[in-house]
Amino acid sequence: MPDLYLLASWTFLLVALSFSWHAGDRADRRVVGGISLLTLLSGIAYSFLDGSGALLVVLCLDGVLLLTVSIYALKGDKFWPLWFASFHGVTFLFELVALAAPAEMRMILWRVGAFWFLPAYAAMAIGLTLDQRRKTSPQER
Repeated sequence: MPDLYLLASWTFLLVALSFSWHAGDRADRRVVGGISLLTLLSGIAYSFLDGSGALLVVLCLDGVLLLTVSIYALKGDKFWPLWFASFHGVTFLFELVALAAPAEMRMILWRVGAFWFLPAYAAMAIGLTLDQRRKTSPQER
């Protein structure tokens, strides 16, 4: 079952990133590229490191991602970075709690936190698609 979940997660991630890359402008593509890179690095850390070491590396990478997207959200006029930062903030908080939790609870909390990447990437893809439609639709008078 975990392999099926992992395959579905990476498939959803690739679809969301490709939609976002297609729908975004140049600044959006930079952020989407950074999100892609940090997500890939998190996946590599999770695959090759042990439990607490992987959690610490993923926590640091997710902190950088949260900070980057939050700064982009505060400087821009789009809503998708706010939604992404909010959902990713939930993931980051669960990872912080998992780091402080006893070893038996750590993986459960980490997995619950990791679930929140699904709405974050969905918000990114949907938001960028809606932004693109808003730009291409005729202005109402």
